[in-house]
Amino acid sequence: MMALQIRCRAFKGLFQSFHRPVFLSSASKASSTLSPSASEANLESGFFKPNLVIFDKDGTLVCFHTMWTPWCTSLAQRMNRVTGRDMSAHVYDVLGYDHHERKVRIGALAENTHPQIKDKIEEMLITQKMEPHYAKEVVNTTWKDTPDDMAIKLTANLTEIFGRLKKEDVKIAICTSDSREGTYEFLDKMHLGQFVDMIMCGDDPDGKPKPDP
Repeated sequence: MMALQIRCRAFKGLFQSFHRPVFLSSASKASSTLSPSASEANLESGFFKPNLVIFDKDGTLVCFHTMWTPWCTSLAQRMNRVTGRDMSAHVYDVLGYDHHERKVRIGALAENTHPQIKDKIEEMLITQKMEPHYAKEVVNTTWKDTPDDMAIKLTANLTEIFGRLKKEDVKIAICTSDSREGTYEFLDKMHLGQFVDMIMCGDDPDGKPKPDP
């Protein structure tokens, strides 16, 4: 699954404080912390302890499809009701949502922040012969940052993982293109907020989506 990473200036101070940050995203491949060269040289230890681990959220900590499939279909349904037209296919095309497979593919939802997704949907509505002011009204009326009933499928036992990191005095950060509202709702529901030292989200003022890493 694609990674949803944001480059934020606010992380600079965190990087300076913790000189060995580790990034974990859905695009990361499993790898050993033991250096092959260290092993071959029979060195005493090739392991290192990071000072900070930065996690992506969707696709890394939680199943992207489980959380965002209901959101995609609900948004399309609301737009259909407000406009009196079947906009589902156009909305799914912008979002990158495969309605038949019920999976999120490459598209705005996977790669952009929520404000940018709203802009893209607004542009799509204008191409469907809607006046700009009406297109904006439709988006503002139907948009919700989070699913009505957030379905969460964790990718691992995060309480155990985060707990072990904290026992080793490793700082934990989350960097996501999801909204701050949605990120806090996820942390609250999973009782993970106590472990996290810093959060950067897609709707933060300094947030930058892809292609900025």
